[in-house]
Amino acid sequence: MSPSIMLLVLLIEATTFFSSSSVAHGLATPRQSHGASTRTGNCFPYERDALLEFKKGITGDPAGRLASWREDEEDCCRWTGVRCSNWTGHVVSLHLSQYLEELSLSGNDFDSQGASCWFWNLTSLQHLELALTNLHGQVPDALGGMTSLKFLDFSNSFRGIDIMKANMTKLCNLESLDLSFNHLNGDIIELLLPHCSTNKLKELRLVGNNLTGVLPDWIGRRWSSLFILELYGNQFTGPVPSEIGKLSNLLTLDLSYNQFAEPVPSEIGSLNNLLYLYLSYNQFNGSVPSEIGRLSNLLHLDLSYNEFAEPVPSEVGRLNNLLDLDLSHNQFNGSMPSEIGKLNKLTDMDLSNNNLTGVITHEHLAQLINLTTIDLSGNYLKITVDPEWLPLFRLEYANFATCEMGPRFPVWLKMQEDIVVLNISRVSIFDRLPDWFFTSYSNATILDISNNAISGALPADLENMTTLENLYLNSNNLTGPVPRLPINLQEFDVSENSLSGPLSSNFGTQNLEYLNLASNHFTGLIPHSICQMKDLGQLNLANNYFHGEFPLCIEPGWPKILILRNNRLSGNFPPSLKMWTELYILDLAWNKYSGRLPMWIGDFKKLGILDLSANIFNGSIPSTITRLSQLSQLNLAGNMLSGPLPRYLSNLTGMTRAYTPSFSAFTYHRYQDIGKFAGIIEFPTSDMVIITHVNLSVITKGQERYYKDGELYGMVSIDLSSNRLYGSIPEEITSLDGVMNLNLSWNQLSGRIPHKIGAMQNLESLDLKENKIYGKIPRSLSNITYLSYLDLSYNNLTGTIPSGGQLDTLYEQYPFMYNGNSGLCGHPLQKNCSNSSEPVHGGHERDEYDSKLLSFSFGLGVGFVAGLWVVFCAFLFKKSWRVTYFRLFDVTFDNFYVFVVVICARWAKGATTY
Repeated sequence: MSPSIMLLVLLIEATTFFSSSSVAHGLATPRQSHGASTRTGNCFPYERDALLEFKKGITGDPAGRLASWREDEEDCCRWTGVRCSNWTGHVVSLHLSQYLEELSLSGNDFDSQGASCWFWNLTSLQHLELALTNLHGQVPDALGGMTSLKFLDFSNSFRGIDIMKANMTKLCNLESLDLSFNHLNGDIIELLLPHCSTNKLKELRLVGNNLTGVLPDWIGRRWSSLFILELYGNQFTGPVPSEIGKLSNLLTLDLSYNQFAEPVPSEIGSLNNLLYLYLSYNQFNGSVPSEIGRLSNLLHLDLSYNEFAEPVPSEVGRLNNLLDLDLSHNQFNGSMPSEIGKLNKLTDMDLSNNNLTGVITHEHLAQLINLTTIDLSGNYLKITVDPEWLPLFRLEYANFATCEMGPRFPVWLKMQEDIVVLNISRVSIFDRLPDWFFTSYSNATILDISNNAISGALPADLENMTTLENLYLNSNNLTGPVPRLPINLQEFDVSENSLSGPLSSNFGTQNLEYLNLASNHFTGLIPHSICQMKDLGQLNLANNYFHGEFPLCIEPGWPKILILRNNRLSGNFPPSLKMWTELYILDLAWNKYSGRLPMWIGDFKKLGILDLSANIFNGSIPSTITRLSQLSQLNLAGNMLSGPLPRYLSNLTGMTRAYTPSFSAFTYHRYQDIGKFAGIIEFPTSDMVIITHVNLSVITKGQERYYKDGELYGMVSIDLSSNRLYGSIPEEITSLDGVMNLNLSWNQLSGRIPHKIGAMQNLESLDLKENKIYGKIPRSLSNITYLSYLDLSYNNLTGTIPSGGQLDTLYEQYPFMYNGNSGLCGHPLQKNCSNSSEPVHGGHERDEYDSKLLSFSFGLGVGFVAGLWVVFCAFLFKKSWRVTYFRLFDVTFDNFYVFVVVICARWAKGATTY
């Protein structure tokens, strides 16, 4: 620097100093009330007093962040977060956001009397940062007098302050303004910005508020000096004005997470200096303008989660400096432009969840030498590369789910030894699991090769993959045993394979949170080491051949979801469950559990799904079961339960429409990297349940239907069929108006159908067949709008069949729905109603035709049973007959005896019905 320029700078600083000193001596302003006329150290006394006044408003400082702000410390320039000018000594910067994030200001310390005191005396302040300070009161008018301000950060600060009253229109030197995350409402942009002949604003951040309306047309004129414009996380609507193309200095434009619609204006191609363009999570539609190819300096382009259609413009391939390209979750169609493959600086490419088609060869990928992340999942692409091709890139994240990569295992993936996340699920691989797979990806954290037809066995040294956290191998043709698992593994899914053998006593690890071994051929006992997996939240061992009792675990709170259905487990209701009161789903169906259901079953306060069907439980249904207020599904069918239906069914509030939880699908944080979806269940009680990888069935409308994840809670069902329950159906069951499926068939229930059955407006399937129910069919039944399945057959119902609603059409689809009720008459039956044709009570009587058939049925029954025993004995002693039967009906030898007894009992019951 030349001597003349140095002298000029010294003169300017000296002028500023003497001007400030004269102010300090009280020559021209009201500041003389502070009574300080000389500087102490490098701090002006009135500025020091202003800062101490500000500190008095702080109600707590648990971390002691402002401990250096003391009255006995005269040099305020040394205080934490305070910076003074080296030339003038004035306070020019307050950088307090990192120090005040744990503090709060009392309600009167940021008003005209408190805050204005310290604001008014800091007129040299250029940098004011009070982010995360939880301010209250109101913004003082004195803020508008701080004309030296260049940097103002009030992000995430205002809680009780009306920012609309802030006077910032005169801050003509302001270069950076940040009012993000302050719950600002309405269209207030123009009110907040400086009204100056020369606008110096370079950075404007209004992120995460509730600002609405459209962007003004004058955006290009008023904000022409902007370098950074961040408006994401608001509710702006309408089109982006074409004048945005006049922001020629713009480096960053972020309009994401709004409600902008219509096509992106072509003028956006005029932003020649743009480095970052974020338009994601809006409603932009149409095609991406080809002018986007003019943004030659662009580093990051994010157009994800919009409604863009038509092919991806080839002009994207002109963005030679592009590092990050995200076009995911749109409706782009056609093939991937080959020009994209020329972006040799590209590190991250995401084209997932579109409608892209066509073939991708190694020529599309050869020049992407810096690529580390690629996501082509959710498209209809076919990836065909030369078997000898060796890619130059080294991928860390790769998601090809739903693309076609088979039938052979892609050999080029062997070279990607830096892989951290790999998803090649549903890619049509029909090949053996290569020996190199787990060694090449020894540093991976997430591997998903599910839903293919991959054969082979798991390596014995799988436990050496110490970094692996999530391993999904489900829905393949893998065979052999399960080896010892990696120590840090948190999620392991090998369901729907052909794995076999008993589980070793120490196969798992303590870090497992999700374990799914369902639908394999595992045998033996469930190892006690399961109890040591203290973090295990979900255990699914369904559809195997485990036998014996469930191990006795004494750790409370484990797990949240337990599915053991369709095994050979036996014994009483597992006593371990008494400790696991946090259960959400309990499924013990299709086993050999016996004995009485415990009274403590009512302690599962969070239980949403309880399925104990197809066991040998006996005794009555515990009355405490009505304590399960969040229950959405109750299935006790196919047992030997007796007694009446429990009282106080109205306590099952989870089965009412007012308390039915809501369900939504979302990408759970654990699965973000590979697009795994989960279900989130939100209860009116503010409780929340996360359900993942669960697929269970419900017998409804006469058939088995499957529901997955959170959808399970949406299917509200009660199934108590095929037991020995007796007594009447309590009227209060009609208060459960959220129930969609009610099945009480094959019991000994009597009495009448509840008169207010029509109040169950969500009912889709009602099955009361094979009971002793008498009386008339309630007319309110015709009021159920969604009823699509009805079976009242083989009871003692009498009187005229009501008409209207669904009852007028259901008979055509289910003509058996009134069979075996000789006292019923009227449409749609071919039996006219008359006073003489109706029994007086009808409660326990059949008509004359039934009585004549009784003796015949008895004789026929004796002959049938005798013949059946001959066949049964033949099955016992002729192995080939047994094998044929087991394969035909898919039952086990152990279940065959039970099956025959049930068939005999049900035939006898049916015979007496006739």
